Formats: sequence, C-alpha cells, structure tokens
Amino acid sequence: MRDEHVTESGCDLDLAGISKLRERIRGIADSAKAHVRAHGLVCVATDTKFVAVSPAWTDLLGWPSTLLENGTFANLIHPGDRGRTEEALTQLKTKPLRGFTNRYRTISGDYVRLAWDAEPFDGEGQTFAVARRTDGD
Repeated sequence: MRDEHVTESGCDLDLAGISKLRERIRGIADSAKAHVRAHGLVCVATDTKFVAVSPAWTDLLGWPSTLLENGTFANLIHPGDRGRTEEALTQLKTKPLRGFTNRYRTISGDYVRLAWDAEPFDGEGQTFAVARRTDGD
C-alpha cells in the first residue's frame, strides 16, 4: 500500500498538499515569465534555451524574441566563453550564480559582454536570470 503522507524535516504533506504545492510553483513560474517580458535584461531559461526573454534582449542583441526563445542560446555565446558557460550552467543546478560574465553575439556580428545573476526557481530545470551589459553602451 502506498504511503499517503510524506514527512521530511518536520513537514507533513499528503498527496493533495504536494499537488497544491506543484500548482503554486507553476503559478510562480508563469508569473516570472510575465515579469521577464516587462523588465530589463531578464529571462527564464533551461540549460540550453531561453523560455522567455524581456524586450530588452531584442533591443540589445537585435534578434527577434521569437528567434531567441525558439533556438539554443549556445549559438549566440562567444566561442571562447562556451566552456566556462557550460561549467556555470552545471554549477547553477546546485547553487545560484552571481556575477558570471560571458559574451553574446548581436545580429550585426559584434559581441557584448554580460554579467549574470541567476538561480533555479521551479524545480523543473528552469532558471530565472538577470543580466547587465558590462562593456559600455
């Protein structure tokens, strides 16, 4: 017979409670995606692609948001930064990332340097991240 309760660290949740918690997390994820669309260089991403990007990404890089959200971002990362970026994404699976820098290719072929703060937020492999340009305007 399946146990109807999960107890860990003094927290007692039944299966209905776990289901409600999952719904709440999905709601937070949806809210984060909406926030992304409204403010600065903000994104929701997996370890390979953007799920949602704010309009500032198109303003900075020149790529349409549909292209940014439907392709892998590895193609936009400077080849010299890809190894470090992969290492940072691996680290991000276990702890927040603060002040990581890499370069992204613009539609014109130039590169801009970005500093990132990111952390996982939904328990399903998605990350909420904020970036800022560090090489001038």
